[in-house]
Amino acid sequence: MPGGGEVIDFAGDKVKFANDIVPKIDAKSFEIFRPLFDFILAKCKKETTTA
Repeated sequence: MPGGGEVIDFAGDKVKFANDIVPKIDAKSFEIFRPLFDFILAKCKKETTTA
């Protein structure tokens, strides 16, 4: 890939993974994403108030 990136192709059953594996992952594992989601949410709120 350009810039040295890598493509990861998920060849498994995505729905089965989402239903069976994701619920077993501890919520603390997702906390690292909170700043990203807070940023997106803030941008979405800003867009809806200016529209």
